[in-house]
Amino acid sequence: MTSPSRSETNNRKNKMPISINVNVDKVDRKRFFEGKKGRYMDLVLFETPDSDYGDYMVKQRGERGEKMPILGNGKYFKPRDKKAASKGEGEERPARNDDW
Repeated sequence: MTSPSRSETNNRKNKMPISINVNVDKVDRKRFFEGKKGRYMDLVLFETPDSDYGDYMVKQRGERGEKMPILGNGKYFKPRDKKAASKGEGEERPARNDDW
């Protein structure tokens, strides 16, 4: 059995969803902007394949040359198998605060 080529591996990753975690306390709310369907903010993902924190680093988009804080990370989403998912049933998720 041969291992997949680099292009086959990259192709598979390109089709995988990315899960993103953002520390909303670090978000600069002055950079929110109004769109046709609500308020938005621009985020930028930087690939960080050798990082302990994830496959991507998340930053808020700033002006050219402006240093922006790291808001979080992104990882290729790997769905849990059904056995692991059933063990987690009944776990409480953190409350959402939608009034910001």
